[in-house]
Formats: sequence, C-alpha cells, structure tokens
Amino acid sequence: MDGRRNEREEMKTKRRGRILSAVVGATVLAISALGGGVAMAAVPGDGGTGTIIVHKFENPDTPTGLPADGSAIDPTELDGLKPLPGVGFTVVPITGIDLSTQEGWLALKNLSVSVNPTTGEPILSGTGVPPIALGTPMTEQYTGAAGDTTFNVSADKAYVVYESSPLPGTTTVAQPTILTVPYPGAKPGDAWNYNVNIYPKNVVVDVASKDATVVGNNIVWNVNYDVLSLGAGKTYTEFKIADTLGAGITYVSSRVYLTDGTTKQELDLTDDYTLPGTAPALSMELTSAGLAKLDEKVADPAKWTLVWEITATAGEDADNTSNTAAITVNGKTPPTEVEVTTPQTLHHGAYVMKQAKNVGETSNVPLAGAEFEIYGLPNAATGTCPAYAGLTAAGYLPAWSGGTLTSAATGKTGEMTLAAGSYCVYETKIPAGYKGDASAGTVLSVGADGAFTTIVNTQIGSDAGDLPSLPITGAQGRVLLALVGTGLVALAVGLYLVRRNRGQHQDA
Repeated sequence: MDGRRNEREEMKTKRRGRILSAVVGATVLAISALGGGVAMAAVPGDGGTGTIIVHKFENPDTPTGLPADGSAIDPTELDGLKPLPGVGFTVVPITGIDLSTQEGWLALKNLSVSVNPTTGEPILSGTGVPPIALGTPMTEQYTGAAGDTTFNVSADKAYVVYESSPLPGTTTVAQPTILTVPYPGAKPGDAWNYNVNIYPKNVVVDVASKDATVVGNNIVWNVNYDVLSLGAGKTYTEFKIADTLGAGITYVSSRVYLTDGTTKQELDLTDDYTLPGTAPALSMELTSAGLAKLDEKVADPAKWTLVWEITATAGEDADNTSNTAAITVNGKTPPTEVEVTTPQTLHHGAYVMKQAKNVGETSNVPLAGAEFEIYGLPNAATGTCPAYAGLTAAGYLPAWSGGTLTSAATGKTGEMTLAAGSYCVYETKIPAGYKGDASAGTVLSVGADGAFTTIVNTQIGSDAGDLPSLPITGAQGRVLLALVGTGLVALAVGLYLVRRNRGQHQDA
C-alpha cells in the first residue's frame, strides 16, 4: 500500500519537473529574445555600425512641413517631390569626437560647418581643444533613380555630410550637415537611431531643352544645354548627348555650336566633338578641347548655350516630330530625358493632281509629265504664294526632300509626308503643248492624310493667237482664190505682149 503511494508521488514529482523545465525553457527563450531586442536598441558606447541615408529632392515651391529629425519619412508623404538622381555626396568623419563619452557629446555644440567657396569642400569651425578636425573623406557616392544613397559607417562617431557633386543647373547647393551615429531617436521607445535619414533639397533650373522646326518633311531638332557652373572648383570632364531617331526618320547631318543669343561659335567636328553613334542611335561627345570651351563659357558673364543641331527627313512611317535626348555631364545622366516641347503631327499621302483643259473637251483630263517643287514657311504660310523668283527673299523653304514630283498618266504625283500647314506648289516644268504660269504658286493645305491640290494647264490652241492662222476655207475662200487666179492670168498676158513688142522693134 505504501509502495503504490510512493510510486504515485514519484510520478507527480516527475510531472512537476517536466512542467518546470518547460517554464524555464520558455523563460530562457523570452530572455534571449529580450536580450536580442536590447542589442538592437544599442546606446552610445556600445560600438557597432550604422548608416547615413541621403534622400535628395528638388526643392518644392512651398515648404513640406515634414520633420527633419533623422527618422525615415513615410514615402507617401513625399508624393509630389521630384527625386534628383546623379547627385554626388561625401561623408567625412570628424576626428577628436568620441561619442562613447559625455565629453564627446558636449563638444558637438561648439561645432559648425561651412563651404569653401573655391573648392566646394566643407570647413569645420569651433574645434577647440582637444584637436577636433575633419578626417579622411569616404568614397563619394551618387544618388540613384529614387534620389537616395546609403553610407555604411561606424557608430559612436560624428560626421559631416556634404554635396560634393551637384547636378548641372543647381542654383543652390545643400548645406553641409553635422550628424552623429547614433542620433537621438524621435520615435517612442527608440531612444537612439543608428540609421540616420537626411533629406537635403536643391533649387534646380532647367538647363536643357529640345525644340523642332519642321517644314514639310524636313526636320531640324535642336538640343540646347545652358552652360552653367558645376560647383566651386569643378570643371567639365565629360559631356555627351544620346538621341535615338524614331521610326520613319532618316538622319541627314548635324552641327554643334555655342551661342550667347547674338553670336554663334561653331565647334569643329573631330577637334571639338565626335559623332560616335550610328543612326538611328545618334550620339555626340565633346573632346578635351570642346570641354575646355565649356569651362571658358562658365567664366563668361554672358549666358552661353551649347546647341546640337540634328537635321533629318520624315518618311511614310513617321507619325510626328516627338523626340528625346539624354545628356550626360561628368558621369551623371538625369533620369528624365529632354523632350521636344510641342511635337508636330505628320500627315501622309499628300500629292498634286495635274489636269489639262484640252480643245474640244467639256471636262478636264489627267496630264502626265508635269514637274513640281514644294515650298513652305516654318510657321505655315497662308494666303497667296509669292512669285517663284522671290521665294528666297520671302523666307520660303523647300518642304519635300523626296526629289522631283512628276505627274503620272493618272495626273497624280508621288505621295508625300508633310507636317500640318500650308505650302506653295510651283510647276517647274509644263508639258509640251500646254501653257500655264510657272511663276505662280498654288496653295496646298495639309490638315489630314491624303491632302492634295489640283493644277490645270490649258492646251495651246485653246485661245486666239496661240498658233498662226490656218488657210480659210469655204465660199469666201473660193472667191479669193478666183481673184488671185485672174490676176495671175492677166500678169501672164502682159508679159507676153511686152516680149512680142520687143521682138517687133528688133526686126524693124
């Protein structure tokens, strides 16, 4: 009896032991987890590493009101802000500051940082004693497509972050910043922040644009780059433009020049720039001599613009003059390409219909063999056309690059691709046997596919005086012939009598 009671007590004891072991195990796991949480929420003096995350945006028109406390901002609150990729930042550790000590933290309040106007590098002030100075800069990093870049740094140190390579066209560079890792936390329960976020902003002006001039199917694109300073001490070490032509566009030629709005300074192909691309993927790159000319213009008080002028023609597959170009300066290419501001629509199938008004016909008929030239003004001429001889003086430009337009047996010329607008058509060769005014132009209005104009020639002989008169036949003609015949007979009789009289006198 006592033995069975002892067995039961022993089993209970074992169960209590297993339960206690489970509780202890769970407690150990909880403590371990808690210990891990404590490690993640380190405090100054614990060492380790951290990060400095730079988020670069263009300065908005109105303040955002967002906090600047080192914490990460919800991306949804950044909607509407334009990220700036390709901006270079450098992190420089501050030597002589040990944030594992109270003295190191207290020394921070005396520090300030400014920019060297010549080199663009930071200047640290208020260093005091012990010696506090800027250490060796970390490798420069560039912001990515989202406008951010992350530096991995050691904890318990102070750093200066500065914008070492601004974007071209930046009018205000972000001020250098002194920050610490860790940084006082701004969120409840997070006393120290080891991943410090900063959101510097710039005012950026538009430094590039692209426009297109189109007359008929002749297109001229201008990629314009305002030559501005890249920052104190910075020079142009790389400048190139990439431009891919669209479907149906045929490359013709290009040129590069600098202009201040009044004068043009042509750059020399090979010496100042090269054209390494092959159509349709065009590219232009400045040589060292061309880069030096950009640096010269930066120092000029006048505002200079570099222009890459691309001439091309549009074929039947081209729909409009839209086009983009990507400009790379010193290894940085903005994510948004430069686009044509107001692309023009191209219409297909325009032609000239040639007809003849023949003698004896009640309606016009097609006429083959006529040749035409098409001219237009850059802003689309309207109204009447000037005389052919005055085209150049009037500013008219050739509108069709596809060669001479000749009317076929149907009277229709070959089809053209033309931008919307009005054009002047001149008949430069009138078929033999017909007449027309080769000097006068006929307006061709293009606003849709298949636009045409009709030009009519009149057959020679349709109007009095076109040809010499033919002999007159009929009653009056017979009377005239009879009179002429009688005269001839009388003349013959007279000659006979004269000869006979002479003969008689000789015999006598």
